[in-house]
Amino acid sequence: GREAIGATFSIAREPNLAIIADRYTLKSPEGAGVMGVYVIGTLFGTFIFAILASLFASIDVFDPRALAMACGIGSGSMMAACTGALTEVVPSMKDEILALAGASNLLTYATGLYAGLFI
Repeated sequence: GREAIGATFSIAREPNLAIIADRYTLKSPEGAGVMGVYVIGTLFGTFIFAILASLFASIDVFDPRALAMACGIGSGSMMAACTGALTEVVPSMKDEILALAGASNLLTYATGLYAGLFI
């Protein structure tokens, strides 16, 4: 139903919550959907990001730089958990991993906000 609109709206982080709250209010079905994804992502996303990043880096499936960029999608706590796990697996690339994850996080927030507003 209408909850799916909120649940599938962008990555359901703080700027996206504000857009849904402004357009529909958080007490609406759309607001319930976005809040559900926000809470689940905050609670479980941190663990999932950390586990997947370290797993993929240790079995050499993806380049650590690509994984660092993937760490930037989500909240700051998700990024911190993901980059922390990734730098433990590849300590020689610590500075590069942190820089790429931070840049990815900034770009994701900025482009996601404008995409949500205008598309």
